Amino acid sequence: MIVPIDVSKVLQKAMILNYFGETIEPAFSFMVSKTGVKVLTDHMEEARSSLQTDKIFIGIEATSNYYEDIVRILTSQGD
Repeated sequence: MIVPIDVSKVLQKAMILNYFGETIEPAFSFMVSKTGVKVLTDHMEEARSSLQTDKIFIGIEATSNYYEDIVRILTSQGD
């Protein structure tokens, strides 16, 4: 499962793809907040379950310092 995340100052965008690059979950927006990250992780868990996969590859462009919070949060959660 592949999760590309486009970071910005306020709203982040993500989508979920399978191994072959086919869209599993079309682009959706979320904020870097407790509620926003739950939106992201809920989408990822739902896709992980439907794809029956253990591996998730998350790609985030190192844009300014906007990516640091989401990386820190996901790393602390083990995703």
